[in-house]
Amino acid sequence: LVLRGIHGGWVIHFIKVGPGVRTSSLRLEKMVLEFHLDLALTVGFAGGLIPELKVGDLVLSYFRGHFDSAAKEFQNQVGAHIFNLAQKSSLRCVVGKTASSEAFLATPAQKKDFRKLNPDSIAVDMENEKLGKLFLKHQIPALSLRAISDSFKQNFDWKKFNELNRLRLHKKRFF
Repeated sequence: LVLRGIHGGWVIHFIKVGPGVRTSSLRLEKMVLEFHLDLALTVGFAGGLIPELKVGDLVLSYFRGHFDSAAKEFQNQVGAHIFNLAQKSSLRCVVGKTASSEAFLATPAQKKDFRKLNPDSIAVDMENEKLGKLFLKHQIPALSLRAISDSFKQNFDWKKFNELNRLRLHKKRFF
């Protein structure tokens, strides 16, 4: 489902892609082909890969590619704006790389092992890298904003996650 709106003169398209590489990249590829995008912003959740990140912190990542200078400047301006908004709202926002794993990393040991293979990454999700490749393929400047759902030293709380999903299934879905 795609939602469209206008904000500050910008036409904005929202698409729910869901977790995981296959589903998210297929849905996003359709959107990229259907709409002309000047910039993409992916949002979602990630696990922390460094002890400094706490639950609720935000990680802002830049997908870097061979864009023209105007596109790079636009990407940098939007990134700076997001970072400033987070700071003004008392949210901690850190700029760094988010890596992707095909498997869900639920334990500190899994995150530690993944970090050894991805030493320059500070957070992990399940779709960011694949989406980044899609944006680069279509020459779309892109940013990623992820909220930390579980810290480096914390087990992911599957019981709470499943409980929230059960509650969500009983309510009307907004996407």
